[in-house]
Amino acid sequence: MERVREQGAGLDAYQHGDYATAIAAFTEARAAWASIGDTYAEAEALTNLGVAHQRMGNLYDAEMAYQEAMALFAKAGAIDGQAKVMGNLATLLVHRGQSMHAEGYLTQAADLFMQAGQLELEADTLRYLARLQLQRRAFLEALLSYDRALSRLPHLSGSQQLLRFLTKIFFKLVGIQS
Repeated sequence: MERVREQGAGLDAYQHGDYATAIAAFTEARAAWASIGDTYAEAEALTNLGVAHQRMGNLYDAEMAYQEAMALFAKAGAIDGQAKVMGNLATLLVHRGQSMHAEGYLTQAADLFMQAGQLELEADTLRYLARLQLQRRAFLEALLSYDRALSRLPHLSGSQQLLRFLTKIFFKLVGIQS
């Protein structure tokens, strides 16, 4: 019960912008989950710890928490958890100005979300990836990523349908199968 309380206290503090308190609570929750061998819950606490560190500007500590969380999610067989942490790592890397490195994490995250059957999260990840690709003027890569994102959404707006249609025409013209 204490573990759940610490995790809840951390989330509450985080939501109120008290990141120092959140970090302390998530650190305690992580230790508590580790003491009983709950790898998944420990990974969640580490992920939350990483987010709180990132909000405070402690990017190194955030990255270390994310790396550890990713390893624990892998150990627990939680590919959706791994994918979410990869997304967090990508955001951190973009903040550091390492967008190319972030793209690798986003590509892996999208693939893991697909494996987990979380198509909307895959689509969100791919749209973020497409935006980074556009920023570095990799237009074809961005178009491919965005098209893949749209293919995962159950309902497209009119403009998304039009873009998808035009993209398919462009891909046919240049000989790309998407």
